[in-house]
Amino acid sequence: MDSVLDRSLLRSYATKSSLIATKQVVVTLLAYALVWWAYLATIHYSPWLVLPYSVLGGLLVLRLFVLMHDCGHGSLFPSKTANATVGYLLGLFTGMPQYVWSQNHAYHHATNGDWEQYRGPLAILSTAEYEKLDSKQQRNYWFARHTGLLLPGGLFYLGFNPRFTWLVGSLGLGSRLLASLFQPAVSTSKLFHERKSRYWKTPKEYLHMSLNNLVLLTVWGVMCSLFGVLEFFAMYGLCLAIGGGLGILLFSVQHYFEESYAQDTTNNDRNRAALEGTSYLVLPPVLNWFTADIGYHHVHHLSSAIPNYHLARCHRDLQGSFTGVKRISLGEIREALTYLLWDAEQRVLVSLHEHLAQQERLKATGMVQ
Repeated sequence: MDSVLDRSLLRSYATKSSLIATKQVVVTLLAYALVWWAYLATIHYSPWLVLPYSVLGGLLVLRLFVLMHDCGHGSLFPSKTANATVGYLLGLFTGMPQYVWSQNHAYHHATNGDWEQYRGPLAILSTAEYEKLDSKQQRNYWFARHTGLLLPGGLFYLGFNPRFTWLVGSLGLGSRLLASLFQPAVSTSKLFHERKSRYWKTPKEYLHMSLNNLVLLTVWGVMCSLFGVLEFFAMYGLCLAIGGGLGILLFSVQHYFEESYAQDTTNNDRNRAALEGTSYLVLPPVLNWFTADIGYHHVHHLSSAIPNYHLARCHRDLQGSFTGVKRISLGEIREALTYLLWDAEQRVLVSLHEHLAQQERLKATGMVQ
């Protein structure tokens, strides 16, 4: 891809609209509130009604998450303050501390295509690393990445993990702060700012985690007292499981597919990574709405400054430059997610079948035992 398209033509699509962004957020939140109202108003007829309501609610959680993702890139609203404020609000609805998530997500964009640095949400292994596992470990590797675990994985990702990491990290911080009371030479403020944690990198991240969790736990308590613990968490848990699971699925299929570009650090080319290591997920219009057009992921990785509401137009206008981008339809998603091994020598992703075939060829030539 040439520098003119990369740095000039794409820039014209990066304009933001407060009107469009506000409409997207308000319409999505109103739709989510309407689903909850309908659920709470009718659940007494049959507990099974939670299933259709949670599917629709989960799809809306997914859309809210993508809008939150845009706020993290500063691409939803023109205003930095609006992106930060709305991003925090959307983080309450998705269960994810938005600022902390956006900092980690920025690392993904900075290392896209560099598989020495980042192996994606499923933390895939290189073929060499995979061969070092025993047979049980290899079976567990594939089981942990089975699509059947998407729903519990989504619930863990959005519902459990943000609460657990904050609680564990806070307990560790609290014990250090308590110990500082008996160490007059060490100021509490200095100890807080220098406190190292595996769960946050800066005091600002911890503050955002705390604000998200304290508000969210309060809302949980109010909802349970008003509508009942089982009634609330049955719907809420399923919404997070479906929204989170679909989010993991989307992110994975956007980077894991046949011969996806997978370089080492020294030779990584970010333009090639965007065009050859990122897919275009071809979805029907209704799913493009629920996913806020994140399926045009190649455009997003070429310029994360482009808001979701301009991604499709950019793709259409410049489609001649995207002919080499991998297109994946709904029916091809399952096959794409079999490419979960990194062949560092060929610098692409391969499936287990391809890897085993390669091992057989090497054994036939005596190159491996």
